[in-house]
Amino acid sequence: MKRLSERVANLEVLSILEVKGDASPDCIDLTVGEPDLPPDPIVKEGILEALEKNLTKYTADEGILELRRALADDLRERYKVSYDSDEIIITQGGAGAIFATLLALLNEGDKAILQSPWYAGHLRALNLLRVKSFPLTTYEKGFPKKIDLSGLPTDAKIIFLCSPNNPTGMILKHEDLEEILSFAERNDQIILIDMAYEALTDEGKVPLPVELKGGKERTVIIGSFSKCYSITGLRIGYVAAPREIAIGIKKAISTFSFCANSITQYGVLKALRSGNPNFPALREEFKKRRELANQILSKTNLKFAKPEGGFFAFPYFEDGRSDVERAKHLVESARVITVPGYPFFGPDGKGHLRIALTKPIETLKVALENMVKVL
Repeated sequence: MKRLSERVANLEVLSILEVKGDASPDCIDLTVGEPDLPPDPIVKEGILEALEKNLTKYTADEGILELRRALADDLRERYKVSYDSDEIIITQGGAGAIFATLLALLNEGDKAILQSPWYAGHLRALNLLRVKSFPLTTYEKGFPKKIDLSGLPTDAKIIFLCSPNNPTGMILKHEDLEEILSFAERNDQIILIDMAYEALTDEGKVPLPVELKGGKERTVIIGSFSKCYSITGLRIGYVAAPREIAIGIKKAISTFSFCANSITQYGVLKALRSGNPNFPALREEFKKRRELANQILSKTNLKFAKPEGGFFAFPYFEDGRSDVERAKHLVESARVITVPGYPFFGPDGKGHLRIALTKPIETLKVALENMVKVL
């Protein structure tokens, strides 16, 4: 008897170990998609205060009311869109938000339009639910590509976006979202937008479909506090959605996770109520790193668009190597570890490498200069 379900047994989980191989300890690892900075001190303070008060019990499945209200206020202030507290769900990280949303919206055999290149975790979640994905190419050979929805299935149930994008660092513009929203309205589709890296942009926000007329009614916002507060291991994110969808997401969460980490909810609440005073320094740090990557990589013949947000660069190579071979070459020759564009980020990732700008700037400078020398 087969012990594993078919959906799990057939699920492809990619590993960077093939690239790392026997990489020596002196290699600089630029594969890690999390900030290298310490946790936000206000979040830490809020967590410690919650511990002192013994606030360690289950919360409501949808999260503590104070945090949901604070998030509604934050979204209203920054995006001029109104959410009631029952339209916001606190989740176990952005990944928990994504999976609960997909569970609430999709049936086996449904179709999804997925922004490409894609984050492997997005595709994997769709595959686990046995949903067929169709790529919406937004980046090609090192540069953003004009949105073209022709040929994509009109019977897809969702359009799944990521902005700022992982792996490209590109931000979808309002004109892109207008075209996507128009397509979704014509075909009665729901738009999911993962904006986990929104705080790591020059303005601390990104264009969203909810800012457009009719956008809120068919958009699910997936948010995360992991990157902006440098608390990836504490697993806390959120969903903002139309009430009917939010109720469905809450049902899914109550089945597989109950609630997000209680003390982390209080830590995030304290930071939100404080106005996130540490965000400007965080944004400035990653802006400097993106500019450094642009400065060094632009000296080469690489095709490369300066990343607009987040902490990834995604240059395109024309060296005749496969992406895995190229990444191995950089490990051996430059002592730098990167992620191959293909297969990790889908067919539109082919020819690229993802470089995580998650090392101190001096270390990052050494790594990028070493790469340039051997390209």
